[in-house]
Amino acid sequence: MSTILLVAASLAVQPAITEMTPASIGASQALPLDAEAVGEIERFIEHGLERLAIPGASYALISGDQIIAQGGLGVRNALGDPMQADTLLMAASITKGMTTLLMAKAVELGLADWDDRVVDHYPSFALADAALAERLELRHLLCACTGLPWNDFFWSYNGKAHADEALVFEHLSTMSPVASLGEEYHYSNHLGAAAGYVTGKIFYPGLPIGEAYDLAMQTHIFGPIGMTRTTLDPVTAIGGTNVAEPFGHDSSGSFARVSQDENHGHPHSMALVRPTGGSWSSASDLARYVRNEILKGRAPDGTRLFAETPLLERRQPGIYTGQHDGHYGMGLRVENREGVDVIRHWGAARGYRSGIFFLPDADIGAVIMTNSEAGYALVDAFIVKVLELLYARSPRAMTMIEDAEQDLAAATHEQAALLQTVSTAPKLTPGRYSNEYLGDVDLILSGNRYRLDTGDWHLDVIASKNADGSIHLAGTSPGYRTYSYTYRLDDGGKAEIALDSGHTIFHFTRQGSVTQ
Repeated sequence: MSTILLVAASLAVQPAITEMTPASIGASQALPLDAEAVGEIERFIEHGLERLAIPGASYALISGDQIIAQGGLGVRNALGDPMQADTLLMAASITKGMTTLLMAKAVELGLADWDDRVVDHYPSFALADAALAERLELRHLLCACTGLPWNDFFWSYNGKAHADEALVFEHLSTMSPVASLGEEYHYSNHLGAAAGYVTGKIFYPGLPIGEAYDLAMQTHIFGPIGMTRTTLDPVTAIGGTNVAEPFGHDSSGSFARVSQDENHGHPHSMALVRPTGGSWSSASDLARYVRNEILKGRAPDGTRLFAETPLLERRQPGIYTGQHDGHYGMGLRVENREGVDVIRHWGAARGYRSGIFFLPDADIGAVIMTNSEAGYALVDAFIVKVLELLYARSPRAMTMIEDAEQDLAAATHEQAALLQTVSTAPKLTPGRYSNEYLGDVDLILSGNRYRLDTGDWHLDVIASKNADGSIHLAGTSPGYRTYSYTYRLDDGGKAEIALDSGHTIFHFTRQGSVTQ
């Protein structure tokens, strides 16, 4: 069972939501989140967990300076331990807004300004486009507006445990934009990571960049807000108590654990770029972070924790995202949903999906965290459900869950059919394959199946022929099912594996055999 905390003010009798119409309330006239509404939200989460085969979820609801409800539903691990409001999960890209809050603190203290050039604070900052590197300002590092493309395969492969954070800047120096500054929306985790490391050096110029960022976040963000469970260290998180294990789906559609431990797995990859997505947090801690946003930098007792002007600068609408009449600010998405202004960010990591949002005109916010790949559908529907209750919108959230359930069933059916072809799959050449940027991956034959192994994580794949004669390698491991590769022989007859990031194709060429 979940734990629910309600402030007395929220228990007052409210008009029945069904008696209200969308036209009768505006964006600043949200209905209060009373006990009945909280109960309906909790039942909705339970329904989503059941329909989407998600092990567990934690949540929190915030109104003004009060966290009016928080709790956990389902389980946090394979042992069946209950999910709780203070259970630790990966917050992933929700970290971005925390990093820009740290940048706002540097601006508040006079250590920097949003318009400062990055190279003036970090002289070795470089891109393949030297003119763009010279031009970029601090505000651009988390604006998604630089034209620098998404390329997360870099840290998935290079992010071994305790990897050197300087790798982020090393790889940035090889990257070129695909659009002009301010022209198109392009989400760059490279630049998000750089934002944190550059800001850390602004606070503590004498420390290594990773250590400087971690100390600055603890001193200026986590500590003042009261985020006592939040950490940037995967070893601390995974090795602690009350931490949620990550899950994906297997070929039957049931949830299955995503492989990770204290020294291997996706969390260590994320640690390399932790300012953009590597924090671990809980619904309770993120509720405090959202409350700080609602209160514009004030503590519940009125104490000012953050100057209002630089904090609000992060919410200025920037590049158009093409979704929900939305724009990207600085580490925050600024949207309008059916006449309601919403500021939000989701977080995605292998086996974890989470989200936060708040309504600046209503001083209401919410958090939801899940330990499943399928959590993305619940997170998306959760915001719709809350808005339905607050603004008497026509019900759509339940339909979103049902549609996602059908999509999941279709994907499961497709993978089950693919698995039946294993015995007739084309033959591949096992061995070590290397790419100059991403490193090595071993193609291993185990029985009649193949596995790709980076040494930090592994992916079981099924081979099938493409129309052009190349071979498609589809990932089947929980948490990595979206990964796919192409295997072919190059013009010289040498085997290679290609990985397409959408803007760059990484070619892994065979170097030799590996121990099977």
